[in-house]
Amino acid sequence: MGERLFTDLELRPRQRISSLFFTRLVDVLNQLYGNIKSVEQRGTAVDPWEIFYAVYGYFEGDLFVQGKKVIKDGDPVNIYDIMQPAQQRITQAIDQSLAAQYLKETRDVVVRINIDVYGRLGVIISQPVDEYGNVLTRPVDLEGELLPASDVIDTTGRTPPLTIIKAPPNRVIDVRRAYVSTTATAGEIYIKFKDTGKIITALFPAKFTQSILPAIRIPGNVGEDVIIDWTDDVSGAKIVYLLNYKLI
Repeated sequence: MGERLFTDLELRPRQRISSLFFTRLVDVLNQLYGNIKSVEQRGTAVDPWEIFYAVYGYFEGDLFVQGKKVIKDGDPVNIYDIMQPAQQRITQAIDQSLAAQYLKETRDVVVRINIDVYGRLGVIISQPVDEYGNVLTRPVDLEGELLPASDVIDTTGRTPPLTIIKAPPNRVIDVRRAYVSTTATAGEIYIKFKDTGKIITALFPAKFTQSILPAIRIPGNVGEDVIIDWTDDVSGAKIVYLLNYKLI
């Protein structure tokens, strides 16, 4: 059993009952049931009952479950209340049937089916397949999709940094390969993105005279250029660079 409440109201043998006992009793009843005028309506939209258990229930008026009225015997049924969801399901079934029919009629090719905002169905033929279901695809020349950027820079009289790839508006430079070499014997050389300073490659001629990165993927931000920068120790030397990149 749960915790017993209001034990102070329990009477003991030969206990004298005073007016204070009945005052306390009225307070407890009000605490349990509220003002007698509001007993008929227990639970509100702001402060509802959390759980209600019952065996039988009799309702003289309407009953609502999750905000929707429960239909009782004798209630009129409006066909418009069920017409809209039924129409949506029928339309969906027709669209699925049309899609399945298109797939059957184009099973000799791989297709992509699109439905626009107006509900119009379209089929885009991608690649043919053979009789065994193997997709016949053409090899993609990934190298052919890369753009080059290369030059020989004579640092004599040049002031770094220099922009070597200018990003088009609303496009991202995605560097996939980098090479840089120099005739310098000291200093530092950096190829990086202009705004963020993200390094693509670096060269320290005192230790290495060239840097080769054959397979990388370093994207910049939208509209961010690529620059080359060097320290004063490199001035007077030549720098050769080559970058391959994509615009995305």
